[in-house]
Amino acid sequence: MTELRPDRDFIEIVNFFEKLAGRWFSQRTTHALSTQQSKAGKSDLEVTFLAPDTDAVQQLWQTHLAVQPNATPLCGLQIQQSSTIEGDSQPQVLTTTLLVPLTPHLQAGESYTGALLRSGADYPSTYTLAAEC
Repeated sequence: MTELRPDRDFIEIVNFFEKLAGRWFSQRTTHALSTQQSKAGKSDLEVTFLAPDTDAVQQLWQTHLAVQPNATPLCGLQIQQSSTIEGDSQPQVLTTTLLVPLTPHLQAGESYTGALLRSGADYPSTYTLAAEC
């Protein structure tokens, strides 16, 4: 079993977020069995890596200080999505989401638990760093 090393594991989280940056494309088709109709849709994603001291990251973190007072932002990921669905009355949907992982803290002396902030969400999601077997 590999021992947890917080500094190394925090860097791995940041590296993972950095590798997600870029342009992504997704397409899908839905089939309604009852009506025998299909709809095609597509999404274009622009994913941008943000440093922890970026204004947007700092603002989102400040709104959650009461929930995670001892945690600080590791980085941020801004996701801009442009989606269209064939035959929809709304021709294009544009959304922007910001994700910010916070530094994990030692939980019960065994594992590290952190939080993932998301713009528009009232409460952060949690994640746990576990040692590899």
